[in-house]
Amino acid sequence: MDITTPRRSIVSDYGSHDATVSAIARTTTTAHVHAIHITTGGELGEHVAPTDQILVALVGRAHVSTNGDSAVLNAGERIRWSAGDEHRTRALEDFHGVIIESAGIA
Repeated sequence: MDITTPRRSIVSDYGSHDATVSAIARTTTTAHVHAIHITTGGELGEHVAPTDQILVALVGRAHVSTNGDSAVLNAGERIRWSAGDEHRTRALEDFHGVIIESAGIA
């Protein structure tokens, strides 16, 4: 299980200030993007990832488990699951995120 904080790049073009961007996923195939909300104590039950996927935590914290390993995913972090990984996500507090599904996503 690999939880990471995407690297931020400062945006200075176009007269921008106090702004950063983070690349959260790269893919060369069709991608499906989903918003997810799990209320405190709620759970997206254990299931097998149908394809490679990334979950990006936007707000809140969640306990994530993958094939027997577990960790806490905090706002601003992401986790990547490979196709076939058994995983679950349980909200430790109100949780909002984005799921990006695509074969070979990095």
